[in-house]
Amino acid sequence: MIPGSRPFASCISFPRRVFVIGFLLFAWVGQGLAQPGPEPSDGSSSDVLNLASGAVVLSHSSQYNEEWAAMLLLDDTVEHGWSAAEGASFPHEVLIELEEQTTLDSIALDNTTAEEDEYPGISARDFEVWVSTERSDAGFSKALEGEAAQGRRSTFAFPEATSARWMKLVIRSNWGHDAYTELMELEGYGRSEKDRSDRVSISGVYETNYDLMHIEQRGTRIYGCYDFRGGTLVGSIDGAVAQFEWRHEVGGDTGTAIMVLSRSGEALNGLWYQDEEYRGLWIGTRDDEAGPPECTIPTDGGIAQSLSNSGRTIAYGINFDVDSARLRSESEAILGEVLSVLKEQPNLRLIIEGHTDSVGGAAYNMTLSEKRARSVVRWLTEQGVDPERLEAVGYGERRPVSTNEASQGRALNRRVELVRK
Repeated sequence: MIPGSRPFASCISFPRRVFVIGFLLFAWVGQGLAQPGPEPSDGSSSDVLNLASGAVVLSHSSQYNEEWAAMLLLDDTVEHGWSAAEGASFPHEVLIELEEQTTLDSIALDNTTAEEDEYPGISARDFEVWVSTERSDAGFSKALEGEAAQGRRSTFAFPEATSARWMKLVIRSNWGHDAYTELMELEGYGRSEKDRSDRVSISGVYETNYDLMHIEQRGTRIYGCYDFRGGTLVGSIDGAVAQFEWRHEVGGDTGTAIMVLSRSGEALNGLWYQDEEYRGLWIGTRDDEAGPPECTIPTDGGIAQSLSNSGRTIAYGINFDVDSARLRSESEAILGEVLSVLKEQPNLRLIIEGHTDSVGGAAYNMTLSEKRARSVVRWLTEQGVDPERLEAVGYGERRPVSTNEASQGRALNRRVELVRK
């Protein structure tokens, strides 16, 4: 495990609860409160309140600990959630930054797995949503208010043309518990412009819960290291969302992570995974004055080193069109790195593995993953690599590196891996 004996090791424990299977119930909330509404089904609206969509928690008024953190409202699962600190007074507030200015259709508050059996009345109840398109600390107006169902999931419609870049969730009461308040998941459905032209670079030094971390961004590729256990990371960034493979020199552990950079470039929100399971938060704050870490960023992009050390590496940044084996243009950055390694090591032979998430049928995903692996082989052979040195294999959804139950886990599972033959 990554955390070892560090105090942050509590993050690897899953929250204390017995799962309750909840039904999706919608109810009319009267007396001037918001009207619950259905989630959009026409494909024009998507959940913008999760890490895979680029949402970031900028601040919160209270949280119990890292296992019950405000950021877990955005992890696209009710397996983990948020709890206020013991005895914290109302209101509880969570400030969230969306990746882009967004027209909001609806919001869902999910209390399905709140610990009602052990702590009756712990579910969040009366709430307000405030939005701003100006700044994270100004220009807010109340968009709606409502009553979240006890121990269940509730959905509420925003007034027409509600636009937001920042959202503030204000929880004003629970269902009666005198010490704690919980909310397990927050979803927001809407449409954003996805204009990423003015994105700040993720390059810099960050103070994180796993020591100092140094990241360099080159185009859409990211390379980094952190002082905890000689850690290195290699991956890609799309807009505000970075996904990468991490490795430890000490202990030899490997895994994957997803991190989201705030618009200002000051904050990182992230989750890390190992052996297909969520293990904990990975959070950081930019501190370029802290000086460089003691660690060293892989100079070759990490591909040659990873193949030498473990015989395989995840090649995040090789991307395809949706439901297609057509390589996207940004893939050429990492494909060029793979090509360089093959040229520098003329005896190196590689298996190119294609992997998918679990959306769609298993047979379809198997075929798609094989076609994608063949597309990578085709690109490399067109650049002069002997086809006898390469083999394409598709595994579909059979070998996940993360959970398929959440959007960020599915994003990490959609990948190409390189394996030394």
